[in-house]
Amino acid sequence: MFFVSSFQILICYFHRWLVAETPQWKDSMKAFLLVTCIFSFLTNLYASSIYQLDLKTEASIITPTIILGSYGMFRTYNQAPLSVDTINNLSVNNINRFDRFATNNYSPRADRLSDYLLVACLISPIALYSDKNIFSELTETSIIIGETYLITAALVYLTKGSIERMRPLAYNERFEMKDRQNSDSQNSFFSAHTALAFSGAIITAKIYDDFYPDKNNLWIYSSALTLASSVGYLRIKSGKHFPTDVITGAIIGTGSAIIITNKHKVNTNKSEERFIPILNFSFKL
Repeated sequence: MFFVSSFQILICYFHRWLVAETPQWKDSMKAFLLVTCIFSFLTNLYASSIYQLDLKTEASIITPTIILGSYGMFRTYNQAPLSVDTINNLSVNNINRFDRFATNNYSPRADRLSDYLLVACLISPIALYSDKNIFSELTETSIIIGETYLITAALVYLTKGSIERMRPLAYNERFEMKDRQNSDSQNSFFSAHTALAFSGAIITAKIYDDFYPDKNNLWIYSSALTLASSVGYLRIKSGKHFPTDVITGAIIGTGSAIIITNKHKVNTNKSEERFIPILNFSFKL
């Protein structure tokens, strides 16, 4: 509840400045402060305190991520289309043996299905909030999930904009020439679909495991890995990615989810100081 408490402090200062000019706002601001403080008190009282937020930590994560991600997006979306000569001069012999078979894959249906499953992975954390203990930390978990997606996406765009690897479809004559020439054809490494799918699926399993570590959570991790891996498989089958693109995406997505959740976990080895914001405010305004 760090952000609620900080917000209350800002409101207090704003109130003192405001009433000096417009006293008629005094009663309404008192009522607002009372409601927010009671809400903060009750939330702190019933919170399970699995995760905690800190302004410096969040700023150190979000600020550079947005800057680097924006730079990566700029580079990615400003790539020039490929010429016909460039496409015709591509050779599968320049691809490593492990990835080479992907140049023969073509499946628009697999492409569409991968989109649907990606959405399923991204919204899967919503199911966690049916649990009252997890819902009690709605603010914390929402920000953690958001940061995980943000970091994953930033790494995707930063890499795609820096490493121009041709997609398998660029080598495949079954695709139309306009699709092969598209600037996106050189954004194969690494798979954004796979990275984001693993971020969503793994962070769902990780949050549940953090709240209920004593349970046998193998089933939820197995389900998460199966769903996310399906997205990676479909990206290969559709002709959009090589296996190494998918493997890298899986590692990045999984790593982001685990690192961010562990970064915000409360250290249970230390005694926790409970902060009840209602004790720190005077309503004698």
